[in-house]
Amino acid sequence: MGITLSKNSIGSDPSLVGTRSDPKDSYRAPSQWKTYDYVIVGGGTAGCVLASRLSENPNATVLLVEAGQSHKRTFFTKFPMGFAKLLKTKADWEYYSVYLEEPDFNSWAANGAEGWSYDELHPYFMKSEGYAASASKPDVKLKDHGFNGPWKTSEPDVASLYHVVMEACAVLGIPWSPDLNTPNGTLGASSFTAFIDTKGRHGTAISRPRAIGVEFSQARNSPRYRAHARKEIIICTGAFNTPQVLLLSGIGPAADLEEKGIEVIKDLPAVRQNLFDHQSCGALCVRTKAAGSWDYLAKPLPGVFALLSLCTLLYPNATIDMLFNAIIYFVG
Repeated sequence: MGITLSKNSIGSDPSLVGTRSDPKDSYRAPSQWKTYDYVIVGGGTAGCVLASRLSENPNATVLLVEAGQSHKRTFFTKFPMGFAKLLKTKADWEYYSVYLEEPDFNSWAANGAEGWSYDELHPYFMKSEGYAASASKPDVKLKDHGFNGPWKTSEPDVASLYHVVMEACAVLGIPWSPDLNTPNGTLGASSFTAFIDTKGRHGTAISRPRAIGVEFSQARNSPRYRAHARKEIIICTGAFNTPQVLLLSGIGPAADLEEKGIEVIKDLPAVRQNLFDHQSCGALCVRTKAAGSWDYLAKPLPGVFALLSLCTLLYPNATIDMLFNAIIYFVG
């Protein structure tokens, strides 16, 4: 049924989705906890898509646990140009990483990760994407994209300055790549692909440890709650928090866990090792005529009117506090 047709609810009260953990009875049987077929930890791109896919089974129950406040109260999550205002803030936990060499799917397979070669993963990439083709990018090969998946992507509008920058890259010898989301790699200069809104959503051997539930709370000193998973617990909390969750659960390098006083459930030396991140060149500062960019939107009066127009057009139900916060940002 998916997220659009399933009976679903979003809440911030952990008592509605979990059973309070009593320190005096830490070994209460999981069957006494609130139980779901699947518990997903992490509500990012992967977590939300998995929750939607799994809930296509009308008989399945899915709990999706995500940290932080609701995106509905963070104005700059509402439109693509706002993402830069979220970097190194509470919205992204102020995380950063150091760039290393780009990973290669086939090298994973060659080193023993069966099923992880590019050819084997490609059908899933195609299945997950819902690409909206654009006449502005006629050189994009449609065979490299999927069209019916839940990850909605498109080619965004760009300021006229973009074309000048691309010409400068060509002069400097930086190769032009019409589409970075292909097996040809990500080296070169190109426009980015934007995510768009839908309107514009095993059995385990007894001798091996098995994850049976999750524990969560609203704050460090708040009451803790537990939820049990009949079938699977799926962790997709990103490159930083996935290893953190595993380590806190006793899964990782034994020496590191013992040093921190964490009971070792499974000695896995590879946890939190070999992080690969995509490279970002940061901001490129240039001077241009006013008509060549969208910088005028950062000025108080034009910015306010542009934001009001945007909210009226795309988000007719935007709350007053969202509008107020956006206006304060641009004016202040």
